[in-house]
Amino acid sequence: MKISLTDFSLSDLKQKPPSKRALHIVVGFDCVYKQVRILRLFGLDFQNAVVQEFPYASHFLSEEFLTEFKSIFEEYFKTLPTSRQLMCYLVLPDNAVAMDDVSLPSMKQSKLLAALTAHLQNEYKNYKDLQFNHYLAGGNRQYVTFFLTIVRKNYLTNLFRCMAINRLYSKTVSYSANCMLNSVMQFRPNFRKRSFILLDIKAEYTRVAICVKGKTAGYAHFMLGLVHLKDDKVLQENMQYDHDVADLAIINAKERAKMKSLTVDEIPEDLADVADSVTEQLIAGMNLNETDAAVSEVLAETAGSRPQVNPLASAVESIVAEKEEEADEFDEEQAEEERRERLMKEMLEARKKKVFARKMPKRLPKFMLRPVPEEPEGIMYENFRMFIKWALLYNAQLKRQEYLPKMECVAVNLPAEYAFLIDRANAEEEKSELPFEYLGDLGNENVGGNLDLVGALYTGIYNKRQNF
Repeated sequence: MKISLTDFSLSDLKQKPPSKRALHIVVGFDCVYKQVRILRLFGLDFQNAVVQEFPYASHFLSEEFLTEFKSIFEEYFKTLPTSRQLMCYLVLPDNAVAMDDVSLPSMKQSKLLAALTAHLQNEYKNYKDLQFNHYLAGGNRQYVTFFLTIVRKNYLTNLFRCMAINRLYSKTVSYSANCMLNSVMQFRPNFRKRSFILLDIKAEYTRVAICVKGKTAGYAHFMLGLVHLKDDKVLQENMQYDHDVADLAIINAKERAKMKSLTVDEIPEDLADVADSVTEQLIAGMNLNETDAAVSEVLAETAGSRPQVNPLASAVESIVAEKEEEADEFDEEQAEEERRERLMKEMLEARKKKVFARKMPKRLPKFMLRPVPEEPEGIMYENFRMFIKWALLYNAQLKRQEYLPKMECVAVNLPAEYAFLIDRANAEEEKSELPFEYLGDLGNENVGGNLDLVGALYTGIYNKRQNF
């Protein structure tokens, strides 16, 4: 593939490694645990680095979050021995950054960037509110493909304002997946310029980063972590979490096609009681109306059989009585109608929600079942196969992108006591085209457990096109 000069900049040749004599502060976010995480170290002394975690309750970058963010920094700066202004590295969560790819017809280099800008202005109606980064992902004689990373400008502005109040200023801004790959390429040089899938396994979830020839091309996460690598029981993945949005979307799509009611994930406690009570009230109301009508008919017949003493007076009285009865009947009918509408509405609301039963373990035929191991290591590997499945699914999806090269391996970051799982996976899947590689000991636990925060220190060396 011929690389266009539009993908090259003199700034790519300039590398800015982190200072070995300065105080480094890295601010990151964990939207799964809802924590603001701050790394502080002097020089590159990772052994004595300090990572502090501050929980927050609001939605990320909402007005309430910004208020919490200010108070977090106020609390944090009380622990610092200095009152002067400080520079920091800011690491955005992955879900604050959007990714896209754009394919354009091959043309002269002088017109390619102008064509890309015109395409983005036409494609994104809020183009002026967004900040774009791009690099050349692939191409041939017919077309070229650019890969984009996008962030809202107001996200950065709000965060910068909150930090400036506490005398903290951002040196560089990147995002978690990009910084994770920076750490891998810094501490494992053999992964530079390679295409691979990175699994960073945390306690309760796993972060995924896609690397294409040393550049960040995607990110994801799934809710399986070290807690699922149990050694006493083989777990079934579909039993580890409740029905997700995808399950309900598929079920409701089928039911809409059949004109059935929708499915919800929560079961109202008084669902059956409401339906039964509403039905009883409607039946009682109908019987009451029938009884009132019969009584009124009998009274009318009795009143008609009485002799009329004064026709004029009785006529006037009857007219007045009829008007009063009509007014009373109108009020009663209106009240009854309102009551009926209210009861019918309650019944419809009660019947509209159909409950999806609790998940049951999948039952497979015996010839499809794997033997259940007895030793703890074997049980842990059976649980690790859930992670293998996710990696293979991501690889299958990446194969559909024509401009992406073939993935060479799956790099796995997890504690040393689980390293045997990687060897066992490669031994069992000898014919697999996607081997698993263990990152190993990256120096100490502060590096291995905080790939995103540590990688922010190397944003001046790797993936500089991905910084904001």
